[in-house]
Amino acid sequence: MTWSGMRPQRASSQGGKGSHLPEWTKWIPLVAAAVAVVLAVILVWQLLVDDGNDPRAYPGSQSQSLDEMLDYYHLRLPECAQSSVRFARFSQFTSDSFYLYFTGGDSCVSEFLRVNGLDDEETFTQYGLPFRPGRGKEFGWPEDEREYVAVDGTLTSSTNPSQVAVEIIIDYSTKPSSLYLWAGIL
Repeated sequence: MTWSGMRPQRASSQGGKGSHLPEWTKWIPLVAAAVAVVLAVILVWQLLVDDGNDPRAYPGSQSQSLDEMLDYYHLRLPECAQSSVRFARFSQFTSDSFYLYFTGGDSCVSEFLRVNGLDDEETFTQYGLPFRPGRGKEFGWPEDEREYVAVDGTLTSSTNPSQVAVEIIIDYSTKPSSLYLWAGIL
């Protein structure tokens, strides 16, 4: 036998004997196409279905339902505040905080205090917003030391045994007035 007679045979391009690719690889294009179809369906679904994000919620809020948060913190929002309200909720371990902001005329601010049973609370002067450092900056709230009117109170509900502490800061120097609120479960 000569050296030339010992040449290896070329692999068939038809996948037969001598093919270098395993049999299961013929399924790769089909699986890739199925995955692409599933991803396309998910993408279209997300575009067509409301994602549940409330545009009034600040970025990072752990709740997207203002109505649920108002109920949870025993608060009511008058109609006059509905168009400008923004909110956020943050909950971590035992700390639970709700922030709310709206602008409205002085009568709207008074109505908010009244419907939440805080209109008889004593007011005091507050310099700067007293909330957690940096939190106001996240929301675009002022970080100066201007003079505000403040109201603190505790809210209760006949249907929920928890008590809620609230700190309300009102800026009457802007027109319309601005109301900033922090609430936490006691």
